Amino acid sequence: MGKQRIAILGGGAGALFAALAITHDADWSDRFELTVHQLGWRLGGKGASSRDADNHWRNTEHGLHILGGFYHNSFRWLRSCYDEWRIVDPAGAIAFDAEFISQRDFVITERDVDGWRAIDIVFLANRRQPGVDPVDPSPIAFLRLLGDFILSTVRNWSSKRNADTLVVVGMELAELIDWLEAALDDFQAAIGVGSTKNLAPDLAADALAVALSAIRHTCLAADPRRSDSSRDPDPVMLVAIAAIIGTGLLRDRVWRLGYDAIEDENLDQWSRRHGATDRVIASPYSRAGYDYVFGYAGGVTSPPAYSLSAGVAMRWFSRILLTSHGAPFWHMDGGMGEIVFVPLYRVLAQRGVRFEFFHRIRHLGLSDDARTIDRIELTVQSRPLAETYAPLVPLPGHNRATWPARPQYDLLEAGAQLAGWCDNLEDAWAPERPTEAPLTLTRGTDFDLVVLGISVGALANICGDLVDRLPRWRIMLSAARTVAAAGVQIWSPVPTAALGWIGPKPGIVTAFAQPFATWADMSFLLRFETPSPARHLAYVCGPLVFAQPADDTPGSSFPTEQAIVLRQLFTAWATTHIGALLPLATPAYGSDVVLRANVSPSDHYVLSPPGNRRTRLHASGSGVENLFLAGDWTRTGLDAGSFESAVMSGLQCAAAVTGRFIPIHGGDDA
Repeated sequence: MGKQRIAILGGGAGALFAALAITHDADWSDRFELTVHQLGWRLGGKGASSRDADNHWRNTEHGLHILGGFYHNSFRWLRSCYDEWRIVDPAGAIAFDAEFISQRDFVITERDVDGWRAIDIVFLANRRQPGVDPVDPSPIAFLRLLGDFILSTVRNWSSKRNADTLVVVGMELAELIDWLEAALDDFQAAIGVGSTKNLAPDLAADALAVALSAIRHTCLAADPRRSDSSRDPDPVMLVAIAAIIGTGLLRDRVWRLGYDAIEDENLDQWSRRHGATDRVIASPYSRAGYDYVFGYAGGVTSPPAYSLSAGVAMRWFSRILLTSHGAPFWHMDGGMGEIVFVPLYRVLAQRGVRFEFFHRIRHLGLSDDARTIDRIELTVQSRPLAETYAPLVPLPGHNRATWPARPQYDLLEAGAQLAGWCDNLEDAWAPERPTEAPLTLTRGTDFDLVVLGISVGALANICGDLVDRLPRWRIMLSAARTVAAAGVQIWSPVPTAALGWIGPKPGIVTAFAQPFATWADMSFLLRFETPSPARHLAYVCGPLVFAQPADDTPGSSFPTEQAIVLRQLFTAWATTHIGALLPLATPAYGSDVVLRANVSPSDHYVLSPPGNRRTRLHASGSGVENLFLAGDWTRTGLDAGSFESAVMSGLQCAAAVTGRFIPIHGGDDA
């Protein structure tokens, strides 16, 4: 049949990892030709970053990007990409292990009568590497972990026997431990293979649920007031939460039916059904989970707007606790664009993948019988002077390439004219440039297969034909939920320690004051700025309340209006709350900032409300013969906005395109 031409639409993680996996085998070029069509001048999607040569080569991001220690698909394929990068670009490649920094601890906060109280969360270290020999978490393994945590924590209380512990906990809880341990053993025996105990699994599960409910009741009946000013987590609340989760996994038969059994219920409602109180829902341990995935419908951060499926939440929580290697979180030693998307670009380009920058996708046209995509309508924002556009520039003083903050106009036709028009080529409302021209790609001439790697927020207009003619697309898009997010980067000439940082060392804070509940000290990145007067760099992020554009035509003032709103929100937040984190900060803190209101539809964060998993389309489930899907909005097994979910989708897409088996960790878990 000859080679199949694949048009990959979008240059985010899902699209590029699909390309990486499709071109993985040595003979891939005998079967396929790949072209990536990318809006603007850089790759990365929501993970794109770039450096400003006119401002100390500062790196700017969409927001705070941190990889999870349980992102095993991401780390496995990135490690392989880096190995190949060293071969194809030995002078420019950087070492993989040096570019990822483990983060074992973070801070959550809660309000008390004296203001914000800091709580240090520290995970035990292990020597495992992310992506190497991961273990799949199951609901049963998760239950065992929760039970062991409760047993060890309460036994620790009992062994101390100090008056403070007895006042907070009460002796009744310690007396329940033997009951819980026996119930755990009976449950394990009942579901085990070759068990000598004649126990019915459902009855054993119910008995264990009763024991956990008793522990939860005892914990929540204890005096909620902390008796000291310790920064340690509240063990009573943690045990109560573990007991609530365990009770829910047992009573709803999640241990047998899988996490889909609780997919249709919101996490806070599910938790309440199994004993959670207002105090549990409002605790920083619960709020941190919602902050992690921006789980707020419409960007509203009060409890009625909490939006996170219980099934998705338990999938994530179990993976963090059971399968994180090295640390639960890993920083990138540089901008995400240069740590992730530079090596992807270098390797894919060397393999023979073609990149067409400055291509804005407008419409996918279905055939008359709705079986295939017959045309791709786009506009060309600018054309390169050479055959291909060279997107990267060297970072002065460092052996690495990076994405520039603006297109390289000297490499484009009419570059001098375009330079004064509009730098933000990724803005959905950007005015059309004088040279922007329509282009239509046709099936059989320009492409045979299509990989749709554009984020779900931007698909309503692009996929109008599919929505009008295919019910599964109408259902998927009507159920999809996204939220605009704010990313703020703050530079200060005063070092973090001199600002009075509350922790023993710089780190990450979450469950803090809304709407910017997550703050991270990123000062370790300042050494890449040339030269820089800054000694402190922090990233702040949070959801933005939904705003409907009054005008969605090119040249709309909506992005400017939202940028003004964001600055007002941040100024008020910093004035009111930053002193709780940095008590020595002056009013000047926050004056040197870059604020990004991610309001363009393709920049929205993908949410996981109840029932959403069922309406998501699989990478191979478009219903159109030559259309495959890639992105964190598809059904992957994680099903929440994240880099790992996008990578999993890309791998699933590649498997569907090539017909080749590609192992994907957690892609089919319960």
